[in-house]
Amino acid sequence: MRSRAVLMFGMACLPFAAVMTLAELRPELQKVFPRVLFEAFNLNDQPNLAPYLFRHLAILIILARASYQ
Repeated sequence: MRSRAVLMFGMACLPFAAVMTLAELRPELQKVFPRVLFEAFNLNDQPNLAPYLFRHLAILIILARASYQ
């Protein structure tokens, strides 16, 4: 991996995605985020591949590739 910015962005996005996923299961975490933000990342309403899901997959691939180099 040559871009440190991509690495840092990826490492910041993954915990955010984990918290948003947990917020779906835990109502007390939903209160931490604005309702609009939570609804934008709610996975139950979107049958298609949303842009943030594609970004999440791309980040996982980039980080996995970087760990093997």
